[in-house]
Amino acid sequence: MTPGNCGSAVIGILTIVDAEFEAVQRLFGTNVNFPGSQYFVTAIAAPVDGVSHYDVVLCQATGQTNLTASGVVRDLIEDFRPEYILLIGIAGGHGKREVNVGDVVIADFVEDSEYFKLSQGKSAHRKRPYDHPSYRLRQLHAGPLCKSDAWHRLIDVPRPNKKKPHATIANLASGEKLLGDPKNAYQKLVMKHFEKAAVFEMEGFGVASEVYKQRGSVHYNPQYLIIRGISDLVNRASNQKTRDKWRAYAAVAAAAFGKELVDRILATKHLLE
Repeated sequence: MTPGNCGSAVIGILTIVDAEFEAVQRLFGTNVNFPGSQYFVTAIAAPVDGVSHYDVVLCQATGQTNLTASGVVRDLIEDFRPEYILLIGIAGGHGKREVNVGDVVIADFVEDSEYFKLSQGKSAHRKRPYDHPSYRLRQLHAGPLCKSDAWHRLIDVPRPNKKKPHATIANLASGEKLLGDPKNAYQKLVMKHFEKAAVFEMEGFGVASEVYKQRGSVHYNPQYLIIRGISDLVNRASNQKTRDKWRAYAAVAAAAFGKELVDRILATKHLLE
């Protein structure tokens, strides 16, 4: 496979807000800044046959929204051509759809929740092409891990209550608005239309659409997965208060699941080589 501008990577990880980046960086040990870039690795790799190879490359987007996430994924692919791309961070959940604060959700289907035509009192959802999360990553790695508590040991911050976190696979809705008011007309529209979505966020569609666009060669087949720690419930009036309380824990929970997942992916890859 042709390497990127800066080398090659097995795993590329994207985070958005500071709490997500700090949690992932700490658990993965990606503390070394790749010179002159926004990327972080465990150590600068010596070139082999002229190419520097990395197991994990971490980066943080400059801000929220799908457009920003799409641009960062494009750069990540151009620079390192990762085999797998993980979006790890926090998001709002729907309390009536089998998720709660502190849980981790792995997306199996990404809904583009932003593209609607509003006309004559009706709302019609429109479609755009994009990829859904990797069946292989979900079925062979994330699915079995959801049935295990092996990742719990990596959570290194106190939990606001005494319950154990759960990991589940569910639908995710991705738009351009931070949903924090269950009485808002637009939020009601989104939550009603995407009645199967357990998670609502603002970057997944950007990742999904960019991976779709980057399939320009039969020699490069990037796979992606979205791992979200639930920091608040969008269907509850106490949304912001809950987010403030749970943000740090939710970010670490998602990072912990991601770390255990990546360790298993790399162990399997190195075993087969």
